[in-house]
Amino acid sequence: MPACGFLGFFAVATGVLSSWERYQTESWVAREAVITESELSWSMSARKHRSVYPRIQARFTDDGEEVRVAVAYGRWLGWNQQVEETAKADVANYPVGRVVTVYHPHGSTRKAVLERHPWAERIFLVPLGLLLLMVPVRHLLKSDQWQK
Repeated sequence: MPACGFLGFFAVATGVLSSWERYQTESWVAREAVITESELSWSMSARKHRSVYPRIQARFTDDGEEVRVAVAYGRWLGWNQQVEETAKADVANYPVGRVVTVYHPHGSTRKAVLERHPWAERIFLVPLGLLLLMVPVRHLLKSDQWQK
């Protein structure tokens, strides 16, 4: 029962937070930029897992500012083979010299992204999490403790 409650809470929190992050990108500034660096990079975690990700840099055309851009805000990259293939595809889609649209919050280029994913893409996690949370709640309500 505790596992369902934990998974339910995790699903609701993940669904709400990731949807909110993606929703915010809809109001971000769009600027034209040129890709100046596009390569695969990797890092090792404390558990010796190799994490592969695309490292992409772009230069804004209007003021020459160099920024590191993520492919998409809120996209989690992990350690499996599919993630490595996705990272390779991202590098292939954004070659050096390509002119792209970069999105960033007003007044800050620290969170610049190349793609804005639909905010509702992960909202399904909220009802799934609520359903999982109902399992321990229903169990508690049916227990003898509440019958007195």
